Amino acid sequence: LLLKGYNNSQIAVICSRSIKTISSQKCIAFKRLGIKNDATLLPALILHGMVKIHTDYNLK
Repeated sequence: LLLKGYNNSQIAVICSRSIKTISSQKCIAFKRLGIKNDATLLPALILHGMVKIHTDYNLK
């Protein structure tokens, strides 16, 4: 959900959890990945092989 642009409050509503729970889980995930902020999330996921970028070079 973070990669889709949702903030902690929105994720909390979607997942029926408190904002504090979402924030805590996000903090734990960031520590495990060795990242410090949202801006470095996607590059870290790509580096760890958790997300793949698909490109279509046939687009005109």
